[in-house]
Amino acid sequence: FQSAQFLPNVTNDERAELERQSLLYYNQNYPDDVDYKGITQTEGVGQQRTFVKRSEQPFYWPVHYVEPVQGNQGAIDLDSYFFVKSQRIRIDKAVETFRPVLSDRLVLIQETESNTYGVIFMHPGVSTSVVSNPVPTALSQIVVRIPDLIARAKSSVGAVWIQSVYLFDSTKESSEAEPEFLGAARFNNGETVVASLPDTNWSNVPRDSHTFTDEIQVADRRWSVVVVAEE
Repeated sequence: FQSAQFLPNVTNDERAELERQSLLYYNQNYPDDVDYKGITQTEGVGQQRTFVKRSEQPFYWPVHYVEPVQGNQGAIDLDSYFFVKSQRIRIDKAVETFRPVLSDRLVLIQETESNTYGVIFMHPGVSTSVVSNPVPTALSQIVVRIPDLIARAKSSVGAVWIQSVYLFDSTKESSEAEPEFLGAARFNNGETVVASLPDTNWSNVPRDSHTFTDEIQVADRRWSVVVVAEE
């Protein structure tokens, strides 16, 4: 995974103290790695994206704890509720249902390669008889790059033929929608030849007698994997 993260629900009257403690911590422990800006939001897209101080809001869901810090500095105290609309929807669902949720595909703020996607698995904790809060007050999440996920999954198979692996999000937002491309890779004798194949429509994936397709449940979403062997 790219990082493990913790998101507390922070009200505006708690913001100044959270930012004060964070600034002190990063100045002491990561003086050369982190330029702490407080709770932030993003402006722009892709490689043109910048991080600016978050405008005043009634509440925030900042990425308050991040491991590892190196490589994930942009995520520190980023208000996930503002990041993209789909994340706001996922946070609301996790809070309302008290169940884990998975994002649709995202271009991660840490990403440096073009046309490369990731997903965020978000968990609200477990509601028990001794939990006094009727709704979650914090979330934990794991950030995953799809190319890394495919390579990791493939490393345990040990196949000896040339094959391509395609991964799609087949959660149906509408009856007409095609599965959404997440990532693909080509392997030769178990080694990655092309780490990332270009975006491919579901209908354009080659299918013949050497093709295997399966659908799996991933939290509250459905993923489809297509494996195409050349022999």
